[in-house]
Amino acid sequence: MIRRPPRSTQGVSSAASDVYKRQWYIERPTDQISEINIFPESEDVKTDKAQLSFKREKDGTWRVIDYLVGKESRLVDEEKWQQLLPIVKGPDGVDVAVHKVRDRDYSQWGIGDNSAAVEIRFQNTTEQGTKYTDGSLLLIGDLEPGGEAYYGKSAEEGITQPVLLFPKIWVETLLGIYDDIPYAQ
Repeated sequence: MIRRPPRSTQGVSSAASDVYKRQWYIERPTDQISEINIFPESEDVKTDKAQLSFKREKDGTWRVIDYLVGKESRLVDEEKWQQLLPIVKGPDGVDVAVHKVRDRDYSQWGIGDNSAAVEIRFQNTTEQGTKYTDGSLLLIGDLEPGGEAYYGKSAEEGITQPVLLFPKIWVETLLGIYDDIPYAQ
């Protein structure tokens, strides 16, 4: 059984929204990305095996596992992946829709335990030289009424959780990878 990262639900003027964005996602160069996991919306996250897992190998190549098919990783088409990676690395142009959700009920924005999710992991090094992996798990909700962005939020605990607006192009590009997985030939 494939285990999804824990999903829990937990809510700013333009200048203030930058502070919130830095709390849930720190943009890093694409060469620091070590793994990207894409989870489509699910009826039952406990039994659903749907997950695409992209991992960077030590030699810099990328491999993908489609857990609906099996557990074997396949090489990613490098040319296609290099076109996707600048978009996949993280959403640009994120805004805050709702600054704080007091009751931590995000269902009115389509955000919950069964939401689509994107996990982006990064390799990092401490000042002492210790290597570690950190990352962000972002939950994706409904398309907002204007049709330009999707509601979403960070799944991280312990910080104020605003309802964010993820650009439509970012969400649809990521979730669309399921329709055209960039396997190498």
